[in-house]
Amino acid sequence: MSHPETQVTAENAAKSEKKPVKPTAHFAGMHAQITEALNIAEFGVPTQAQPFAQRGVLIQTSRNLLTLSTFDFWTAVSVTVPVGAPVGKGCSLLDFVELKKVLAAMVAGETKTVAARTPVSLAGDLLATEHITVPITTLDIHEFTRPPEAVPAMATMDAQRFLTQLNRVLPAAGRDETLPVLTGVQMTLEGQTLTLAATDRYRFAVAEVPVTATVQPLVKSLSSLIPASVLTPLAKRLKSYEGPVGIGIIEDGKDVVARATLSMGDTTITMRPLEGSLPKHNSLFPTERDTSVRVDRATAVRAAKKCQALIKAKGETNVPVSFAWDADGTLTLAPRVGTAEDQVRTKGMTIPSTITHGNTATLKGNLLALNPAFLLDALGTFTSDTFTLHIREMKDGQTSKPVPLEGVAPDGASKMGNVPLTGAFRQGLCATAHEARRAPPAEVRRAPAEGNVPGSGFHAPRPGLVTPCLSRLAHMASANAAGLPDRQQRIRLRTRMKHGKVIITVVALVVIFALSVVMIVVGQPVAAITALIPSVALGVQHIVHATTSTPASPPLRGDEREREWPG
Repeated sequence: MSHPETQVTAENAAKSEKKPVKPTAHFAGMHAQITEALNIAEFGVPTQAQPFAQRGVLIQTSRNLLTLSTFDFWTAVSVTVPVGAPVGKGCSLLDFVELKKVLAAMVAGETKTVAARTPVSLAGDLLATEHITVPITTLDIHEFTRPPEAVPAMATMDAQRFLTQLNRVLPAAGRDETLPVLTGVQMTLEGQTLTLAATDRYRFAVAEVPVTATVQPLVKSLSSLIPASVLTPLAKRLKSYEGPVGIGIIEDGKDVVARATLSMGDTTITMRPLEGSLPKHNSLFPTERDTSVRVDRATAVRAAKKCQALIKAKGETNVPVSFAWDADGTLTLAPRVGTAEDQVRTKGMTIPSTITHGNTATLKGNLLALNPAFLLDALGTFTSDTFTLHIREMKDGQTSKPVPLEGVAPDGASKMGNVPLTGAFRQGLCATAHEARRAPPAEVRRAPAEGNVPGSGFHAPRPGLVTPCLSRLAHMASANAAGLPDRQQRIRLRTRMKHGKVIITVVALVVIFALSVVMIVVGQPVAAITALIPSVALGVQHIVHATTSTPASPPLRGDEREREWPG
């Protein structure tokens, strides 16, 4: 006979158990239309989510609309598709991968034109064309976590302009998952500007996109740090989209889930932000310039690619390339490979250049050492035939100050970038590009404001820098601002940890010795000696190794292995 409490518990469990929900979604549409909607919804489908129901697509129908929703706990995608005939209200949770594969298989053997125009219908879980009907696996809708509500668009922007600036910023986002804050792109909506920023500690990219407020300009700025892994596939998707893109941001608050939503027509993509924010970047970009040199961009790109290939051919790694000016003021670009003698004997490729501000005397015999990959990234952001190097004071043949790059786009708008080059610390690259507002010639020729370069037409950077950046100098600033240890700090940390292990070993040996004495006193000398001898041997060996070995430099992580220059 069962206990009464057991019976009550069983009854309550039975009452609380939810019954399976029968799929009730009904719609009819064209094959191409449904396939396109599924391709977009795939952004929000996880590959290994638990529970398994999260790998499904939620299909909701009402009136003459079909809505597909997916959610992988980071990205929520909602795609609304108009259908021809009015449909009743319904809901089905189907296996996404199976649905997509079956939908493609049902038009196998047809031409692309015929397949695109094939009518497709869904009744609950039955997918049908005029030739075949197949049931699709349904998932438990009770185990499906509903996506958060999309944030209404606060501002809109041109899709292709947003894509251009996003592609300039994405290469600078970090890939080291142990530093999650640096793997995101920070979006800041303020007034009529959306600012995008990213850094991997070796580059700091900032881009500016003009926006139009949907209702009224924001009173305060709103920021959201979106994973670059989410934005990268989205950027590929935007290539074929020509309409406006809306953006809405909600920050953390009481009973509010932080999120950001990008809306494109009938599609909304709501993204969960990373915790934290990027360090302030304004102080990393200088405004003073002493010498300006206009350089042929196409030749510089060819030279940089040759130097990069030569570095690889010589089997070298972490080797910079350097702009150099000889006694005649001729500019060359060469790889810094081999010994110091080899570098002197290496002759670089000549690049056409013209000094537009300053004089040749300040450049003769000087070098600008750059990371070749970062240099190519920076040059790739320009579309003009030439770009201008704005160089600050040089000491000991090099400069430790950021060197801005300026280019002019075909539409006349100027684009600028900063390439901080190091001197005493180590060679590195910090590049940014700046999307300056279009200004009439009269405004360029007028007396320069504070911080501008007299006679060069170069304006001090406004907020909104585009394209890659980072040198040792910027690395130190951003790492310190983010509270991140640099490489030397990690060495000191490892040394302290080693000393701590020595202390622990000594304490352990003392305890073992004391226990051995006790065992001898109580009449167990053999057991005491058996335990003491190997313990003392191992402990002494550990102490000797820790006190005599030089603390090794910790291995480079991720991009450090590829980009950090030797000291």
